[in-house]
Amino acid sequence: MEPWKQALPELRKPGGDSPEQRLWAVLIACQGKTYYTGLPFSYAIRRRRDGQYSGELLVSRKEDSKTLTKSSIFLAYQKVRQQTQGDTPPCFKGPKAIGQIFGISYGNTA
Repeated sequence: MEPWKQALPELRKPGGDSPEQRLWAVLIACQGKTYYTGLPFSYAIRRRRDGQYSGELLVSRKEDSKTLTKSSIFLAYQKVRQQTQGDTPPCFKGPKAIGQIFGISYGNTA
């Protein structure tokens, strides 16, 4: 079984690691996969010189884009969790509606 298929159910398990730690594990497992939100994209998590993950996520849409930091990802994740009702996630009209998330550009430029 592919690592990302094993990691996704971990996100919903109660107990153990914090939800943010489980989310980060899923993001690590799912990097490199192609996703579609109108336009295809993938992402990779940078590694430091020692081989450990740096906490910076790079999206493939733009070579010169800034990174999206682990802390920004966690802030967005917490807001989504707070506003989720049952199994229905909230609808946000763009990344600015989620909160002060800085980093990558969200435009449709290649």
